[in-house]
Amino acid sequence: MQFAQLKQICVYNLKKFRKQAGMSQTQLGLRCATPASYICEIETGRKFPSLEMLVKIADALQVPPHLFLLDEKNKTPIQVFRPLLSDFAKRNLAERLNAQIGAALRRVLRKF
Repeated sequence: MQFAQLKQICVYNLKKFRKQAGMSQTQLGLRCATPASYICEIETGRKFPSLEMLVKIADALQVPPHLFLLDEKNKTPIQVFRPLLSDFAKRNLAERLNAQIGAALRRVLRKF
């Protein structure tokens, strides 16, 4: 992976996490003790933060710093499908429980 790609991923994730946190660039800048204009320059790709600044930003947004470097478009299959599998497992469990409860109720009702 080249620096330009890594920078693009970091910029995308920074903006995404900031918006998810419901913060403006000004608010994030205040929490990181840096001007909002610097946050804007990072988000537009004109600047790239130092590791120290990346950690400050991560702390302000309450996300682990390594998530800024995670390319969601190129996740491994298990990362992509884990939420789907979890959802499927929950539905499957609910269906199995409903079937077992239904069978138990039918057995009880047969006795009467």
